[in-house]
Amino acid sequence: LFVDLKLDHLANYQSLPSLCSIFSHSSLSFFYGKPKIGKSLFVTSLFYYLTMNFSPFDFDVQSSRRVLLIDFKSNKNDFLTNLKLIHAPYFQNMPPSSDFFASLIKEISPDFICDFTDVDFQKYVEAAILNSKSDIVLFDSIYLKSSSWAKFTSNWKNVNDWLVKIQNKYSVAIVFIFDHVSDLSFYQDLYYDAHNVIHISSPLSKSGEEEGVQIQFKFESVRSTPGLKGKKYCYSKPSFDDINISKWSIVNIDLEANSKPNNLEANLSNYEKVLIFIQNNPNFTREDIDKLLCRSPSLSQKIIQRIVKDGKARKINTTKKASYQFTG
Repeated sequence: LFVDLKLDHLANYQSLPSLCSIFSHSSLSFFYGKPKIGKSLFVTSLFYYLTMNFSPFDFDVQSSRRVLLIDFKSNKNDFLTNLKLIHAPYFQNMPPSSDFFASLIKEISPDFICDFTDVDFQKYVEAAILNSKSDIVLFDSIYLKSSSWAKFTSNWKNVNDWLVKIQNKYSVAIVFIFDHVSDLSFYQDLYYDAHNVIHISSPLSKSGEEEGVQIQFKFESVRSTPGLKGKKYCYSKPSFDDINISKWSIVNIDLEANSKPNNLEANLSNYEKVLIFIQNNPNFTREDIDKLLCRSPSLSQKIIQRIVKDGKARKINTTKKASYQFTG
């Protein structure tokens, strides 16, 4: 089942940091947290708004993206209800996004057992990517069946090999949403292979009980923007009681560096600034880095040499005016 939606793109919502940099092409990201705290609603909202070139979460959106959601839990009614909660408060008089696609596995086969190493399942996913022409593939609720989760974790190396293959073949970012990881060895694998690991929780009230009306996420690992590591964002969730006007609202952003627009960037090293720049500008020269850093050519060259040595870029032109290409 594909739910094909339509909406004209909106003007950029200017803020920090850039979602397009964090969830860039060929990146692998994991959102995880306890069950039933609103992970799916939040992450789906985040990427749905990205298809509209918009974000209410104080993130910059440099350009819109096409997103494919592959959901193993929701039926059509649940999905459309959630979609209305996400869309209606901000765009009441506009049709839904034409760049957001959903494949609801439960509607196709209620007893389907997710196996990312199964050839038929892999073909299904690849066909869905081709049909939707998506830039980002979002997998939700693969943990619902213990047998599926066991296969996913025990065969992670093979799963990751396939994910890398489709990332390179289709130039897509891969995102997973799942429950809290109790398998320590698998958790370590995530950190090693993922570009972004984000923990989602529900903040505690003064009495020590989870409020349930707020959601907080913490960047545990962010390769493209190392300065974000450890930072937390907290929002109030929209209410199903007032579905047409209830919006996400910022409760607190634990980014002291965000108190001034340029502080986050100021806290980054020159090496980190260059990494962010070349991820968005994959073909570059030393002169580009000179302008970026406003520093001497010798410093720029040292940073480029380190980036090449780290395997994140390669020289593509060996003439007097050398040029380079970002490799990830």
